[in-house]
Amino acid sequence: MCGLAGELLGDFTATHFSCPCCPERFSQLDSKLKLVAVLREPKARSESRFTEQQQMKEEMMWIAKSKSCQANRYLPANIPFFQEVRNLWCNAFSNIIGWSNYPVYLHNWLKFFDKDQLLIIYTEQIDRDPLPVLRSVEEFLGIEPFEYPEDVLGHAHFNSGRCGYGWKDECTETTHKTVLKNNAHPDFHPEVDPYFDDVVRGVLDLAGEGKVTLPPMSWLAGGRMERLGLTEADYRSMQKRQMDSQRSVTRQEMLSQLHLV
Repeated sequence: MCGLAGELLGDFTATHFSCPCCPERFSQLDSKLKLVAVLREPKARSESRFTEQQQMKEEMMWIAKSKSCQANRYLPANIPFFQEVRNLWCNAFSNIIGWSNYPVYLHNWLKFFDKDQLLIIYTEQIDRDPLPVLRSVEEFLGIEPFEYPEDVLGHAHFNSGRCGYGWKDECTETTHKTVLKNNAHPDFHPEVDPYFDDVVRGVLDLAGEGKVTLPPMSWLAGGRMERLGLTEADYRSMQKRQMDSQRSVTRQEMLSQLHLV
């Protein structure tokens, strides 16, 4: 969104993505908005949220689509439209598990915005090599490249488990009480893996349709690749198809600028 003097205006939050009403409201505000979503491997996101909520002693809302969800109680399940609404709202009100159900929210955003207005980036890519990710965001937003200080690129990290809630540099002391880890709650027992496997399958399907960026291979670790019936060759093939598609789009844009198409 542009400001009064042509400045680029933006807003960020951890809750817009899973907000059921936001896509439609945002499109009414400005149909040309550009959106950037940063996604983390879904099970790791849920475990991190669990740790954070323990630290903050918040009331925990565990399972998506639970019987306590009002949408499940009052909307009929045998009508596709209402089933979609049930999934959206019940996941939105489950901040530990439900907020990791990315395909539900991506489909909602893509109802109101073109796929070219939505850039998906992944925390694993930022952790591994942040500069290319920042460059992709700059290109997407159409802004000039910025010279980022090396200390910003090399040392900033998010560590709610050790340093509390927020971005911390050179953190050495634990600021919160000791918390339970990974399998402390039955929701993180391996039996819930199929739930997160379905989430990853949904993101892969959207990537195959060219609507989102392919998630990193690390999302398929821990036996997930085998559970989804995929091989490394399958992933490399998806990766190649997406790269070829991006090159084709870039070429078409260049020819269009030269008035050759």
